Amino acid sequence: MSETVAWPTKALFYFIYATIYLVNSVSVLFSPTETAISKTKYTVWLERITSKSTEIMDRLQRKESTNKDAAWENAKRLQNIRELKKNGQLNIQAVIKLLWVMRDDKEIVANLSDLLTSEGSSKSVFDGIEFYLPQLVHMMIHLDDTWEFPVLEQFVYMVAQHSMHFALQLHWYVIGYMQEHKPEAEVGKKNKKSDDTLFKKAARIINNLEIVITYGNPDSVALEQRYHDKEINRDEFIEQKKQVRFDFAGVLADKDSKTIMSQAMEHRIRYTDRKEIVQPKFKDYIVEIKDQMLYLTDPRSKNEEKLVRGFSLKNAEITFDPNHKIKNYFEIKPDLDEPLVYCFRTPNETRRIKWMRLLKESANDPPMYNPEDDEEKEKIKLTEKQNSRFSFYRSEIQFVKGLTTVATRLNGYKEDRLKKMAIVNATKNLKIDEMNYNPLCRSSEPFTQIVKTIPEKSHAFSTKGHTPTLLAFKTKKLFEGQDVANVLNDEFSEEAVSGILDNLSHMLAPVASLFYGDDQAKNMLVTRPSLWEEDEEGIVSMSRTNLPLVPNELLLIAKHDETIRQEAFAMQLLWFMKDLWDNEVPELYLYPFHILPTSKDTGLIEFVPNCKSLDGLKKDYKRQEDRNVSLLEHFQSVFKKDLKMAKIRFAESLAAYSVASYVLGIKNRNNSNIMLTDEGRIVHVDFGYILGMAPGKGFSPEKAAFKLTKEMIEVLDGEDSDLFKEFVEMCVSGFQTLRSEQESLIELVSIIGHKSTMACFNQGGGSEKVIKDLQKRLMITMTYEEANIKFVSLISKSKNHVGTKMFDKYESVSRKISMVK
Repeated sequence: MSETVAWPTKALFYFIYATIYLVNSVSVLFSPTETAISKTKYTVWLERITSKSTEIMDRLQRKESTNKDAAWENAKRLQNIRELKKNGQLNIQAVIKLLWVMRDDKEIVANLSDLLTSEGSSKSVFDGIEFYLPQLVHMMIHLDDTWEFPVLEQFVYMVAQHSMHFALQLHWYVIGYMQEHKPEAEVGKKNKKSDDTLFKKAARIINNLEIVITYGNPDSVALEQRYHDKEINRDEFIEQKKQVRFDFAGVLADKDSKTIMSQAMEHRIRYTDRKEIVQPKFKDYIVEIKDQMLYLTDPRSKNEEKLVRGFSLKNAEITFDPNHKIKNYFEIKPDLDEPLVYCFRTPNETRRIKWMRLLKESANDPPMYNPEDDEEKEKIKLTEKQNSRFSFYRSEIQFVKGLTTVATRLNGYKEDRLKKMAIVNATKNLKIDEMNYNPLCRSSEPFTQIVKTIPEKSHAFSTKGHTPTLLAFKTKKLFEGQDVANVLNDEFSEEAVSGILDNLSHMLAPVASLFYGDDQAKNMLVTRPSLWEEDEEGIVSMSRTNLPLVPNELLLIAKHDETIRQEAFAMQLLWFMKDLWDNEVPELYLYPFHILPTSKDTGLIEFVPNCKSLDGLKKDYKRQEDRNVSLLEHFQSVFKKDLKMAKIRFAESLAAYSVASYVLGIKNRNNSNIMLTDEGRIVHVDFGYILGMAPGKGFSPEKAAFKLTKEMIEVLDGEDSDLFKEFVEMCVSGFQTLRSEQESLIELVSIIGHKSTMACFNQGGGSEKVIKDLQKRLMITMTYEEANIKFVSLISKSKNHVGTKMFDKYESVSRKISMVK
């Protein structure tokens, strides 16, 4: 193909490319040499903190302390400190454990946060930070105020500068806490879990995240330019960028929010879909705009500062009808899936105009941010990139909210036909902007752009309570699977690094491919620094229009259920087990999937492909052959050529989920919550009942350690078979591996259990009982041999357990769920 290209075009290409090469070569000659770092922050800190911990131990021993428990705790802390580095990298698991167990030591907490900050640019470390995000957020909400400085809040603002995806994930988790502690459970009804301090704190964090994303830090732009101009080398660039982000995050964490407006105003509430007035008479309230929220307090109350009501103004509709019979009357419709309109009346037109202007600014404009803290300074004018970041950030939030709203609105429909019509209409009207993407991923995973909905493939699941909804989309994946964090950074950064040379390289890319092929042409392109320290050569900075896109489909489940955050927590624990078993007992098979809670009772769930529930499988055979087909018959029919391997796969997955179900106390294991894949593997879904919590509470018949029915044992070739013996051995190995990491597992649960409102921690006895029961299931007081014998005994007792049969029978009668005998 290159033969057909005219020589003048070739000559122009060679001239421009030679110019680029020469400029880059000269800049390299004059760039400063790399500086050696004698000691990292980690090394210095580790020496100091280890010395301090050793002193504590020595002091305890000198006093011949009788408090052996305290000595043991300090010994464990010292061991955790020594485990902070694992395989040459920061061990996030050890950091989280230390943050929790040493939460009363302000100095160590501050140093741990600084340590996370200094090492957070590594991809593996960043993956760990995102994995432990639920624990980080929980400690930030409940513990940060007990320390001299909100170190975790500063830390998450810094990480949010590194990855816009992280900021979005953090937004959804914090939204859950804000809704959980809001003043009202519903209009006019007080929320028993309300906490004004936590409610306002969550609102402030959400507002600050938008500041982080929208404004960024000008010093970062200048720093990238210096790196591109070869004034600083890569190591210097990484260290200086960390410091710049750290300083910016510290300013936000330590800065009090300003009240935009606060005055007395008359207020009432009405429904949008009917004329009924919730609160018929206007009453005087003190109304305050702060952190893009509207707060209302009652001046007649004994506690005048106690919130009566509070809601977000982001994307709210503020309307005024000049012909309304009430003078100076206006309305606010919050961006919430609730049929409420908040009505206000001012004493005069001047005040109404001012209020409406300030409210509209809070609803539609980026949050106010004045780094110089100068009240007289005019509002900062946004750059083009700042505007695009702000627009994208809100667009992705609105897109995700739109997905969960589909499931929320289906709760009012009973007939499947009406549900299907509602889903089709909702998905057709779903607004999808250019850069909206699949949120069920990590920052380091490939970016999947969502293009459009597929209404005909979307449907509602048949359930007893709320209505989970399957949503289908056409998607595109970027060439070479560029990860989410780098794609968003490339798209929305200030492009200081790109400059003229970068733009020229984009223009020349197609021409270079003609002469040299795609691989060599790629090497000619100007690169920018990757977000990850491992990518030493940087990544190619390319316009999305130059990248080939691979069409694909995405299926995800939108769910409206009060247990969604509990399910996400259960899934985190399953991921923990999978990572552990993949290294120690690789034959065990778990299939954890992504769950993103987007509020206190809504969320998105990754769809598990190529499988069917045991209930669905049984019903298919009943419908097609008019008979009850056992699991063994199904295996013999489907896996004729691969029956032996299919049974082994079944055993590997059954063993993994049996151990997980026992240790985590997973209940409600009816046959619609247990899936069978096309390869013959078991996969469990729906984790609304964990840590011993069960339907029917104390009256639940699910008393077995886990579900092991006669039909399941038949697939394992019976109790006396070699395969069943292998199943038992895998169960015991998996259980003992968990026991070896019991401290980490218990700490994960302990952190989330602290002041938690999740149902699993509030079933009588609180989180303390939950932890004690977990320790009991892990058999922490037993020796290795004793635990082996005990777990084999549990397997024996679980076989065809009478409680399992009673539970399946009840589910069959009450909910028409097929039995697996």
